[in-house]
Parts: sequence; structure tokens; C-alpha cells
Amino acid sequence: MTDIDWIESSLELLAPHADRLGGLVYPRFFVHFPEAETLFGGGELGKSTQESMIVPLLMGLKDIADGKTYMLTIERWLEDHREYGVTLPMYSVMLDSLLLGMREAVGDLWTTEMDGAWQEVLARLLLLVEGVYAEWQVDSCPQ
Repeated sequence: MTDIDWIESSLELLAPHADRLGGLVYPRFFVHFPEAETLFGGGELGKSTQESMIVPLLMGLKDIADGKTYMLTIERWLEDHREYGVTLPMYSVMLDSLLLGMREAVGDLWTTEMDGAWQEVLARLLLLVEGVYAEWQVDSCPQ
């Protein structure tokens, strides 16, 4: 099986857990960035917002794994998050939290092959994120 096959298999396993995945991901993230809890909403409304952000993120990651990198979409996503106060260091912690949350949701059905495929796609996204942030820094420097 290829990485995209492992990603798709894991998404099938994750589907029944989609409604609780945010609850497995965001608390891990907030341990490292407690100030971010206000960025992603607190209380029950915040939990709903968090849940609604996980599935589109997973679908975007599946596209990246499948070789479909939509830079304009990624740049818009990053711009939206930057406007809310999300910083570059938050992305690696969020992606790590996502991986840990997926592992927990699937439990013993999670395989090392799935893990490797997700680590690869998460690393690719992080490189794209870092590249966009680097461009923003260059663009903001006086000429």
C-alpha cells in the first residue's frame, strides 16, 4: 500500500470518531498554548468550532498526501489564522496534537504504516506553512 492508501484507510477508521476528534486534539494543543484557547473559542461553542475545523483540515491533508497542493487555499487558511493571532510555532504543536488525537481515536487499529504516512504529510504541510511565513517576512522587510 502507498502512503495515500494508508491515509485513506486511517480516515475510514477515524470517520466514526469525527465528532470527538476535536476533543482529543485541542486539549493537547492548549497545554502548550493556553492563550490560544480564546482564539479557538472557549466553552461549548468553542468545542463546536473546534470539531468543525478538524474534518476540513484532514481533507486538506489528504489532498496534500495525494499530491494535490493548493497553495492559494493554504495561503488563505494561514492568513485567516494569522488574523486571529495564530503564530508559526503553534502549527507544529497543532499537527503533533492532531496525530496524537488520531492515534487515540483509532486505538489498537492504528498502524505504524498509518503513522508514517501521516508523519510524512504533516511534515510536508509544515514545510509549506514555514515557506509562506518566510515569504511574509521577506515581504514585510523594507526594501
